[in-house]
Amino acid sequence: MTYQVTRAEVVEAALSLQGVRFRHQGRDAATGIDCVGLLVVVGDIISYPQIFDVEAYRRVPSASVIRETLEKNCDEIPLSEVRQGDIYLMRIGGRKPRHAAIRISDEIDVQQGKEPLLIHANGAKGNVLIEPVSYWEKGFVTGFRIRGLV
Repeated sequence: MTYQVTRAEVVEAALSLQGVRFRHQGRDAATGIDCVGLLVVVGDIISYPQIFDVEAYRRVPSASVIRETLEKNCDEIPLSEVRQGDIYLMRIGGRKPRHAAIRISDEIDVQQGKEPLLIHANGAKGNVLIEPVSYWEKGFVTGFRIRGLV
């Protein structure tokens, strides 16, 4: 059986977690999630047949932890191809990529001030929040697309 999920389903699942509190290694929306937890819980919501999870990482995970998690379940794509429903591997607070976010919109309208958005679990701000892609783009390393995304 081939798994398929739409970009809209991924975005809807991610948006349902907006405001959930940040908790290091959290995997439950009721008690808190971190950036990998966001991916795990979104995977659960969309009934993704594999598990995004990785366990037992430090407060500041090694740079390989999140990349390995993404590589298990996603295909790497160039940043220029990242669209709504795709995942960014990014640097946050350092030179090595130790963070992930989901792009939730592609909309651009300069006159109305609309730009692409992402959602992520931000430990510094204490919750899952939506922010402009432009705010983080200097930290982007690469993109990933969930296998079966249509």
